[in-house]
Amino acid sequence: MVQTIATQWLSLAEDNLVGVRQAAEMLNASQFSVRRWLSQGRLRGCRVAGRIKMRRSEVLRFIRSYEDAQNVPVL
Repeated sequence: MVQTIATQWLSLAEDNLVGVRQAAEMLNASQFSVRRWLSQGRLRGCRVAGRIKMRRSEVLRFIRSYEDAQNVPVL
């Protein structure tokens, strides 16, 4: 039973994590740009088993912040 719950939790967590390639596709950007935004701190992520992963919600937050910046009127 414990193993089943742990396995379900891990699969749920993996569903909410995206890699650099998936984030690039979501952002319509290159993988290089995603890595640059990560290194600049504009996009947050972490290493999981040696691979860079981001929460899907973090990528969506990044998209919304970009859209908000595009709607700011220039004086």
